[in-house]
Amino acid sequence: MVIIIDPASSGDTKTKKVVCGFLLLLLLDGSLNAKEIADVELPDEVRLDGSEQVLILNGAGIRKKFFISVYVAGLYLAEPVKSAAETFALETPKRVTMHILHSKITKDKIVSGWNDGFSANNSEPALNLLNDRLHAFNELFEDLYQGDRVYFDYLPGIGTKVTVKDRLKGTIPGKDFYLALLKVWLGKRPVAKSLKADLLNN
Repeated sequence: MVIIIDPASSGDTKTKKVVCGFLLLLLLDGSLNAKEIADVELPDEVRLDGSEQVLILNGAGIRKKFFISVYVAGLYLAEPVKSAAETFALETPKRVTMHILHSKITKDKIVSGWNDGFSANNSEPALNLLNDRLHAFNELFEDLYQGDRVYFDYLPGIGTKVTVKDRLKGTIPGKDFYLALLKVWLGKRPVAKSLKADLLNN
């Protein structure tokens, strides 16, 4: 769309300001919509506590189950990627966000979802190494409601920091645990193929 304004006929200063403001909104509209999903705004960049690394929004999408919108997920990385393998290979901080859309998700359903996701994407020997930490991870959760936020932050040398409803609930050690967690969304049997594609911006 092209808008041409004749300065000679643009009217008084107040009118000019209104027109300029309208044009500015038109210019910004595309970038605003690009990071807003289901009325959830995801910032283009974040910086994790304990790190100076700026992470950029790689991709975001909606987790749906039986046509019900459950949550908006966002993947933040140090650099843009297009594949799960590239994501796993990055030796930098990472973040996955969950913004709850459903009216209520019980702790039992959350725990069941994690257990299923880990089992579907990891071998039995790997699960044996993860089970104790997965149990500790599951204990960090509670019932979630529409509007609640959950952050999964990975810091090299520290582990996975889990923030629920803006409260740091705990830290799970080990790079292998965070990679297993990422596989819930990005593994060979992800929770939803469409969400995997969205997070990888495919």
